[in-house]
Amino acid sequence: MVINAVKLLARPSDAQIWEALAEVPDPEMPVVNLVELGIVREIGWVEDALRVTITPTFAACPAYEVMGADIAARLRALNDGRLADLVIACVGVLPAFEQALRCVDRGGTVLFFAPTDEGVHLSVPVNEFWRNGITLMPSYGNSPLDAVQAIELLRAGRVRPDPMITHRLGLEETEKGFQLVSDAGASLKVIVEPHRSS
Repeated sequence: MVINAVKLLARPSDAQIWEALAEVPDPEMPVVNLVELGIVREIGWVEDALRVTITPTFAACPAYEVMGADIAARLRALNDGRLADLVIACVGVLPAFEQALRCVDRGGTVLFFAPTDEGVHLSVPVNEFWRNGITLMPSYGNSPLDAVQAIELLRAGRVRPDPMITHRLGLEETEKGFQLVSDAGASLKVIVEPHRSS
């Protein structure tokens, strides 16, 4: 999953955004669009930034790269040619990371939220990123200010975490939780609740 936070020049309605995303056909079955297939899961606003959440039908989907590029192109057209200010790569597969690098605009940030398998190498266009002031960051190094802002967004109901939680497990199922995350199959977020009964 890659979430693009795009600071839009003029804020379109949610209906306009869904309509634009519904114009993006599935690369393998062009008679249906990514919204109809449920690949575009949700859109939302965090202050003045649009977030689009996409989930391919499976993690190693061969069309993932094409879908992401098509969505980015459609959002870019809706935003007078600008790319995303923040791209969050949430799937630990190389095509997701490569797509994230192509979706970020000048002065933007790519946040890598998921690790890859050992030995996977990402080719970064260093000179281009240096010239354009693009920042690459791992996700687990936030500042206290970032944590406060995240908590405030959650408290205000502007970010809804529940749709991202696919598994809630008791403490005795912790090993199963690590396995679900490691397999990267049907899980998005696995929560271990110590007081939960299995």
